Amino acid sequence: MARKRATNPGGTPNELTLKDRQYIIKYYDTKSARLIAAYLEKSVPVIQAFIDTLKSESPEPEHEPCAELRALPEWSLYKKQYSPEELTLMEQSYLMMKEQFNEDVLSSERKQALLAIELEIKLHRLKLAEKSLIDNITAIQQFIDDELDKEPEDRDMDRVASFQDQINGNRTALTATGKAQNDILDRHTRIYDKLKLSREQRIDKVAGKVNFIGILKELDSQQYKNKTMTYMEIGRYAVDLKRAKLYELYTYPDKSVDIPIYNADSVSNLETDVVIDITPKDPTENEKDSP
Repeated sequence: MARKRATNPGGTPNELTLKDRQYIIKYYDTKSARLIAAYLEKSVPVIQAFIDTLKSESPEPEHEPCAELRALPEWSLYKKQYSPEELTLMEQSYLMMKEQFNEDVLSSERKQALLAIELEIKLHRLKLAEKSLIDNITAIQQFIDDELDKEPEDRDMDRVASFQDQINGNRTALTATGKAQNDILDRHTRIYDKLKLSREQRIDKVAGKVNFIGILKELDSQQYKNKTMTYMEIGRYAVDLKRAKLYELYTYPDKSVDIPIYNADSVSNLETDVVIDITPKDPTENEKDSP
C-alpha cells in the first residue's frame, strides 16, 4: 500500500494552509523552496515568498562592531562579497585573533589573519552546501520510495529514473564538496602555522635584544598598566591589613596585653577598661613556680 504524503487537503497551489505554514517554518532552514513546494504540492514562488517573510522577521544577531576592521580599505569589498552573517563572523574572528596577539598585530600578520578568516567563511559555505546536498538526496530518495510503494501498474519508472539521476548528480557534487573542504583546511592550517612561526620569531627577537624603545613601549601598553595597578592595589590592601593588625591589642604568651606599635592612632584605639601590664617581670618567679 502506498504511503501518504504529509500534505494537507484543501487550498490551491497558491494558498498555504496552517499545516503548510507550520511545515515551512520547521524545514525552511534545511530544505530548499523547490523541495518544500514539491512535497506540499504548492507553487515555488508562494513557498519562497513565505520563506522570505520568515527571514525578514528574524532578529539580527547582536555583535560588537570592530572599528579597526571596518576602517580597512578592504571592508567595502568584503561587504559586497559576504552576507551580514558572514561579516559578523569575520568581525568576531578578527577580535579573537587580536586578543590572542595581545592587540599587537603587524600589517603582514593582519593580511594573513584576514585570509584565514575568509577561508573559514568559505569552509562554512561548503558545509552548508554539503548539508543541502544531503537533504536533497534524502528528499529525492523519499520520492523514489513513495513511487515504488505504489502498485506496479501505477509506478512511473521514468520518473524514478529521473530521480535516480538527480541523486547521482548530488552524490558527485557531495564528493567534490568534501575534497574542497579538505583543501581549504590544509590552506587554513598552513596560514596559522606561518602566523605562529612569525609570532615566535618576533618574541625571540624581543627576548634576545631589548632596547630602551622596547621598554618604553612595554611600559606604555595597557596590559602592563593594568597588571601594575593590580599589583599596587594588592600591596596597598596587604599593608592596610597588617597595619590594622599591629594597631590591635595583642596577648603575649605571658598573658600580658600590649600594642605592637605605639603611636597616636594605635593608642586612641585602646579601650578604657583594658589594663596593660608594663611592669617588668621577675625572672625568678618562673623558677619558684617550677617543681
